[in-house]
Amino acid sequence: MHTGGPTMPAILCYDLGILSDNFAVGYFRKQGFTSRISLPRDRWLGYIKDYDGGTLMECRISNKVNYLKLSALLEKQRKAAEACIEESTTRVLMPGLDVWKKDPSRVLLPFEVPGLVAAGYRQPITPTDGLAGATRGGENACPASEGAAAAAAAAAASKMQQEEKQRRSLKNQIAALLALLDRHPSSWPFRRPVSVSEAPDYYEVVKYPVDISSMRRKNKSGGYRTKQELGSDMVRMFENCRLYNNSNTIYYKYADELQQFIWPKYEALPDP
Repeated sequence: MHTGGPTMPAILCYDLGILSDNFAVGYFRKQGFTSRISLPRDRWLGYIKDYDGGTLMECRISNKVNYLKLSALLEKQRKAAEACIEESTTRVLMPGLDVWKKDPSRVLLPFEVPGLVAAGYRQPITPTDGLAGATRGGENACPASEGAAAAAAAAAASKMQQEEKQRRSLKNQIAALLALLDRHPSSWPFRRPVSVSEAPDYYEVVKYPVDISSMRRKNKSGGYRTKQELGSDMVRMFENCRLYNNSNTIYYKYADELQQFIWPKYEALPDP
């Protein structure tokens, strides 16, 4: 029991320890149990039967939390955190534009707008900028220079087309690889993001979560420019599983099986 002083009500915290069958770990996680044991070893050793094929789990409950309304409580905490972040964010207000009062015909360049550059604006560069600069001499431009500039522009365009073709090919092959990964019988724990209701502390342990659906979305939007980027995400997904789960759980076993299955196929992908 933890007390905050003579004028504060007592906050009672109870630790529940169980030994779950490995096939029931997911069920107990939904009830708020975790495999990260914080209870001192001498408090439970000898009181809870331990055997192979089981996972020691713990759940801490408080008399100050209404667990029937836990979702509403978490939503309230989220809104409070967002309000604090919004309040602490510095807001910079710029004066309104009044240049048209003096000259209605004037056209402002983007960098002349107060605060726009500070907010991150950068002058866009178009593929024709170099060619325009080379031929800006107008009638006095040298025909040979114009021919060289045109040839350079054509070569650049051809190179861009070739690179785009290679990217599309890699994108299609990655899509096929992820579809194969998704269909594997051991992939079901990896197909979607881990639910907080099933593993309340998952995102406290795993800081960079990855799953098959997020990789498919990333590939669809062109996020993988090399196969190494895909490989990094797949390795992170498997390592996240091993980090959170004990080595004797089915999830750890599935991570090993899935990585052994998919890695030779990943290695066979072309390197553009």
